[in-house]
Amino acid sequence: MPETGGGNKPFIRATVDLLDETFDVSQIGNCLLFLQITTGSVSFCIFHTGSGKYVGLRHYLFARENDLYSCCRSVFESDELLRLKYKNCCGLWLSPRYGLVPVPLFDPQAVEKYINFTLGKATDETTLYRCMQEAQTYVVFSVPAELKNIVEAYQPATQWFHQSETFIRFVPEEKQAAFFFYGNNMDITVRQSQKLLFYNTFAVKTSEDVLYFLASVLNLHGLPLSVDIAFAGVWDESPYKSISQYVTHISEWTPDHVGTAGNFTESLLRRFFHLFYLSRCAS
Repeated sequence: MPETGGGNKPFIRATVDLLDETFDVSQIGNCLLFLQITTGSVSFCIFHTGSGKYVGLRHYLFARENDLYSCCRSVFESDELLRLKYKNCCGLWLSPRYGLVPVPLFDPQAVEKYINFTLGKATDETTLYRCMQEAQTYVVFSVPAELKNIVEAYQPATQWFHQSETFIRFVPEEKQAAFFFYGNNMDITVRQSQKLLFYNTFAVKTSEDVLYFLASVLNLHGLPLSVDIAFAGVWDESPYKSISQYVTHISEWTPDHVGTAGNFTESLLRRFFHLFYLSRCAS
């Protein structure tokens, strides 16, 4: 895909562009579109329901994070695959603006209060919620209203998700703890016997921050740094990999349900694990 932007300085760059040789645009009505949006990127993959196969993956990187809306609008305007009519579309907005509410305490009439109480009120966002039955928890989260309008102008029936769902529901059973990074944020979860004990987001800038929060969370639950921890992402690409000398049992978490997927390497599956788990959240 070409770079897009303005003047002589493009501000959007497609760093991943894969289409399987079996991809057929005439079959798009049998395909699902999965979107992942951050303040600095738009990624999407295409899943063919008939073959049970992922047939496309693209990732756009923004040069300027403060241009979120203009960059997203440009991506949707320029990429013909995002303008097609899919069987269904699921969108994931990676954001620290969320709250977890136990099922017995959840009130659908009070969703705005959950966000406003914990994170402060924002007038330019839409508050949504989803239930995670396995964890007996609701996640209440917000999506910027303008971003939601941009996406739904092209994919009107988009169903929205939060990263906590793709993370909490599918942590490998043998792992007691897991973490991942997005932007300057780190999400950590701790489980015991499939029971959710902890999930939270921390702002990190240095390896020392990462080590401090990991150690603090594990210690809170009586776990040593030597526990086997799942990392969702590509560890060799992490700016914080120097903590490996203290956290010695970090294993990369690869989605294990993905079938034949053309040139989708294990590294790509790890890097975009949220996208590949959206199909299971939506089913």
